[in-house]
Amino acid sequence: AAVPEIHGPTAVEAAQVLFTQYQTGVVDRKKLSEAFNQFLSDAKISGAATRLKRYGLPGGADLLSRGERGGMEVTTIRLKFANGSLRTLMYRQPDGKVEQFFIYEE
Repeated sequence: AAVPEIHGPTAVEAAQVLFTQYQTGVVDRKKLSEAFNQFLSDAKISGAATRLKRYGLPGGADLLSRGERGGMEVTTIRLKFANGSLRTLMYRQPDGKVEQFFIYEE
């Protein structure tokens, strides 16, 4: 199936913003789907902030893949830091809301 057009920022921009929000522990919940909002508790955000602060701000990002699944855009993005990189896997609905966002070490 074709990748849906997403209303809002590019996948790279959205991933960088959400990653930075995770680091600060303050997430703009209006940008998340209802299901993701329910899953992403304050405790989970706080834990992510503790784990991710050490990376600092991303110094760049690369879109590694973009596809479709369940009518959503699915992207893999590499976030670059002075001491390495992380990958994100993000699912976004056509309205731009994030349905899932995973961060993992390379």
